[in-house]
Amino acid sequence: MATLKQILVVEDDEIIASLIERILQKKDYIVAGKVQTGEDAIRRAAEIQPDLVLMDIGLKGAIDGIYAARYINIVFNIPVIFLTGHYDDETIERAKVAEPLGFITKPFNDKDIYSSVEIALYNAAMMRRLFKSRETNLKSIMTMLDAVILTDMKGRIFFMNPYAEQLVNVPYRSAMLHSINRLFYLIDVRTNQPVSDPVMEVIKESMVIGIENNLAMITNDQKKRYVTLVARPLKDNTDEVIAALVVIHVMSPTERRLFTQ
Repeated sequence: MATLKQILVVEDDEIIASLIERILQKKDYIVAGKVQTGEDAIRRAAEIQPDLVLMDIGLKGAIDGIYAARYINIVFNIPVIFLTGHYDDETIERAKVAEPLGFITKPFNDKDIYSSVEIALYNAAMMRRLFKSRETNLKSIMTMLDAVILTDMKGRIFFMNPYAEQLVNVPYRSAMLHSINRLFYLIDVRTNQPVSDPVMEVIKESMVIGIENNLAMITNDQKKRYVTLVARPLKDNTDEVIAALVVIHVMSPTERRLFTQ
């Protein structure tokens, strides 16, 4: 028996979102969630790992559908179809950076939804056979006991896993589109001097940075924790850097004795 496909609907018009939900359910697709903002789309995609996202381009909030779709698709390897009422050349050019697997123009009918979804799911399956691995493993990111932060090419946060939220004591939505140094700063514990934010160097130089010795982070609530940090670039299928992945590990007392000498 074929596994039912899960689809995340991202649409800020509740009437349209409910219509899409009914259309999908008629064909036995599972609507795994309905959200209204780009921020929530990224978080929900990471949490539920749907087979496909239907994304309205013109979302309200801090980020639009094109921004959210780019990282859901390219970084998290979840295909996206755009919903748009503005099918003009400028919109299409902007949307290309997200590498969508289709466009559905409003107003739409049942057939528009079904055909677009079926084609996108088929193409996504073929692409996964060609590109069997991604640099990030979504399931491990969501469950690992280290803080994971993803930033865009401007060094702005677009995703944090739950552990990172707890560590910096800042909710994901408040951190969205801020730089890491707005949440915490790093110091060398031997000199008490600041350590530069590694993200922009990672993005600019396309290099991996790892700091294991004598490092501490100070959060905005002035809590000090001894940590190790690894930051590395994330690339798309053309080998272009599109994001930075930062993993922060809080050391145990035993680890501190080993690494802070």
